[in-house]
Amino acid sequence: MNFRCDKQQGGDGSASMLLDDVRTGVHPELRSERIVWTFSPVRGEDVVPRWLLEQARPPLLRDGSGDPIKVDGSSFFRLTVFASGVDTSGDEFRLHYTGPKRFVGSKVVAEVAEAGDFENTMTWYIGMRRNSCAAVHTLRGPVRIVVDVEAPD
Repeated sequence: MNFRCDKQQGGDGSASMLLDDVRTGVHPELRSERIVWTFSPVRGEDVVPRWLLEQARPPLLRDGSGDPIKVDGSSFFRLTVFASGVDTSGDEFRLHYTGPKRFVGSKVVAEVAEAGDFENTMTWYIGMRRNSCAAVHTLRGPVRIVVDVEAPD
């Protein structure tokens, strides 16, 4: 796995995608702690939404308001995804993602927290107990953004 500490980005901004699910897990065989965001299209075909993973420093801020958000950890990544948990395609807005907004981590990842879903831009912070690097990859069927945080033995 290609763990990197610098900024990583990818995806395609050509389709509106909705957040369906967020899962976390530990993968000792990969020496990582994994966070997976799963998406579906508002309409049309599955396209990986544009995303950006970069290191973040406190104060960590909420989207829209700019208010600070507390996330456990001493080192942080910010994942920005150009997608939404709210379906705005109809006459009325409909909450699409109804899952947790915070997840407790494990050995390296202390906490994963949503900091906003504003104007088709979602922000999630990954709080880590120590400096660590990450590998990001994407999958289809369904569309997923996968962040593996390095968790050496």
